[in-house]
Amino acid sequence: MVDIAGRAWRGRSRKPIIGLSIQSANSIFVNQSGDEMSGHLDMSNHKILNLSEPILPNDATNKQYVDQGLLRVKIDVDAQRIEAKSYTDAQRAETQTQLVNDFVSRGNSFRELQAFWKGIDLKNTKITNLLAPTLPTDAATKSYVDAHTQEIVQVLNKQFENGIDMANKKVFNVANPTNPKDAANKEYVDSITSGTIDINRLPYQQYGFILEIGTNLGKNQKTSIHSIKLPLLKNVSYKKINLQISLLQEARQTHDDLFCSIKSFDFENIDKVGTIIMIIVDTHKTFSGWGIHLKAHLLISIYETEMTVIPNNVLSPKNT
Repeated sequence: MVDIAGRAWRGRSRKPIIGLSIQSANSIFVNQSGDEMSGHLDMSNHKILNLSEPILPNDATNKQYVDQGLLRVKIDVDAQRIEAKSYTDAQRAETQTQLVNDFVSRGNSFRELQAFWKGIDLKNTKITNLLAPTLPTDAATKSYVDAHTQEIVQVLNKQFENGIDMANKKVFNVANPTNPKDAANKEYVDSITSGTIDINRLPYQQYGFILEIGTNLGKNQKTSIHSIKLPLLKNVSYKKINLQISLLQEARQTHDDLFCSIKSFDFENIDKVGTIIMIIVDTHKTFSGWGIHLKAHLLISIYETEMTVIPNNVLSPKNT
């Protein structure tokens, strides 16, 4: 067994081996008379005791040396702080003295001076030739506020140009949409996806027309074609338009068995003209000929929100 000084010992007898030199001991141990490290020394959370004060820049330092250095720094900082405060107090006192002298020289009383220190009432007058602020409590000039406001506006505009990242946050109190590009709230979307739509939240336009069907002697069916011009509606689609037709009561006779239906319709938007709707109407009678001048009432409803498409449920008993 070899101790940290490099001395060899016999097992349990704890007697040193006579004649065994330090050089012949294990070279990994540190020589107590002085040695040189060839690698790092891990103290494993143990202390190094009795360390002398450092001399060279790369000497290890003891706690006393560090504490004394920190104390000197603290003393210097405190002295500078005291000096700065004294200078500030002196400047403030000098300024107050100048203000008081000026205030009194203008014929103001001491009571007015006390009110002055509590706050200045400018009585709708201006402060001119003010320097730009540097400290948070400084008064700000109009140019300073305008410049910073413009910077904020530019940043916000840039964010809107690139889109707003809500970062998984909500937008509250959104009104029901009226225009195609308006944001929709949850209540509005749920009413559409559930198949029931509140008509009060479906802005729409309605147009009514009287269609001339005409006479049809000797036949029990007639097809008529009608062209209708509406104000220009660029966003019309078959999901947004609804057509209802019915025969006018005044055009029927007592025992007529008449009915009409819209066979098909199409529409086209033409700039500077309007929206043109082409409608094909089929009119029927049980027996040949009705021999009267028939008319029908056409109601056109155009919604700004598309109607929901409900698929055919083939598994429903009603459809089997």
